[in-house]
Amino acid sequence: MRNSTTHYKIYKIKMFLSKIILLSHPVFSIEDFICSELKVAYSDYTKQINLARIPHLKEKIATMAMQLDEYDSIKDLGDSKESEKVNLKMQFDDTINKLEDEKEKINEKANLLYNKWLELKQIRINQRYSSTNVTLKVMKFPVR
Repeated sequence: MRNSTTHYKIYKIKMFLSKIILLSHPVFSIEDFICSELKVAYSDYTKQINLARIPHLKEKIATMAMQLDEYDSIKDLGDSKESEKVNLKMQFDDTINKLEDEKEKINEKANLLYNKWLELKQIRINQRYSSTNVTLKVMKFPVR
């Protein structure tokens, strides 16, 4: 018999599942696969929205714009203040680019989600029945 010097800790895990979501299964129909992809796209979209980066970036841009206006109101800035203004302007431009990137990411995810929904609707029309209970409500808002 061997004398082992390795000691293991044993942990007990309790799990309570309320439901299991299958993303793939051998008996899935094409509608089931598209429905699964739609659910993943919706999850990705809501995660991106819930990060709430757009309001934060807009607030940051407004604050930087006020600071840049203050620098512009001073006639003789001096070298150190001029350097600060240039640095702030670079950060301002970078933040505007980040805001545009964030808007683009959200739009891409929304378009993917909507296209999956249209694909699912077309499959349901072609087969003349629905085997899944997924629905998507789309509301159109005017673009500002």
